[in-house]
Amino acid sequence: METRENEPHEVVVRMVRTEIFDDVERCARARAMLSADELGVLDRLRRAAARRDYLGAHALARTTLADVLHADPARICFHSTAGGRPELTAPRGAPRLSFSLSHADGIALCAVSASHTVGADVESIRCVGGDPLGVAATICSESEQALLASTPAAARASSRCWPPRS
Repeated sequence: METRENEPHEVVVRMVRTEIFDDVERCARARAMLSADELGVLDRLRRAAARRDYLGAHALARTTLADVLHADPARICFHSTAGGRPELTAPRGAPRLSFSLSHADGIALCAVSASHTVGADVESIRCVGGDPLGVAATICSESEQALLASTPAAARASSRCWPPRS
């Protein structure tokens, strides 16, 4: 992956298919960068797929933040606010960043910005159902909803990332 200086209004968005963490060595490297609290949560998750998705999301967040900050992923510290939004707490002196992470059914996503509050969400087609318009109405802009509504239902149900681009 190529790293470059971020533009002032850039939002960095990265995703990973978490099946890559089925590899024992990759899993061990990802676990090594997590905090004790994150490892505690990870170890309490019962389903292997849930552990893999959590690990993928947190490793992705750490590596994305580390790339933006030019820091070691293992030295990145964050906690969740009372509302559940993650907040960067270390390294000291780091610029204020907004970031969001999400994971579901084999996909992890992270968004980071120095200039905007960001929110990222991954929804499972299994949970959303065959037509995601109901979820879109709660999270997408009017233009995004219009674009999604103009897409045939079969294409909407099979989209991995939406709204689809025209």
